Amino acid sequence: MGPAREARAGSCRSAPRRWGDFSTAAQQLADAGFTESAERADSSSAFGLFRSDDHRVVLTFSAADGGATATYIVTSR
Repeated sequence: MGPAREARAGSCRSAPRRWGDFSTAAQQLADAGFTESAERADSSSAFGLFRSDDHRVVLTFSAADGGATATYIVTSR
């Protein structure tokens, strides 16, 4: 497991349980060859920036009492 993956795993595991979906999406991006370049999470939202050789993905996740919203923004580099 590389340093970026270790950092992400540590921060996601200490975040609230609702970030399980964010952690799953982040792991799927890593498995697809994307490198995480940023991640932030608080009690109601999470953000991650991932890069590959030719694409960039912004992943956001927010939770409220009524449910959760995940957004992927994919752009070419």
